[in-house]
Parts: sequence; C-alpha cells; structure tokens
Amino acid sequence: MRPYYRFQFSPRDIEKLSFEQGVVVSYETIRRWCDTFGAGFAHQSRYAP
Repeated sequence: MRPYYRFQFSPRDIEKLSFEQGVVVSYETIRRWCDTFGAGFAHQSRYAP
C-alpha cells in the first residue's frame, strides 16, 4: 500500500508550477521525492516542538 500525503497542490500542479519557473521536472520525479522524503517530513512534523 502506498502512503498518502495531503498537499495543497497535487504533484501535477507542482510539475506545472516548476515548469513556469523554468525547472523541468516530471510528475514521476515528484512522486519519487514524496516516496523518498515524505516519511521523514511527516516524522519531523509529528515530533516538532
């Protein structure tokens, strides 16, 4: 089962926004970033003072 992350923007929105800024990044890359870094961010936010 894939973890669920709740963002203000969807990965496709992030892809479009980054392209407007001149950064070419694919939806799949953003999904991989979520898989790689999402758990660490969630852990830090739960235990932040």
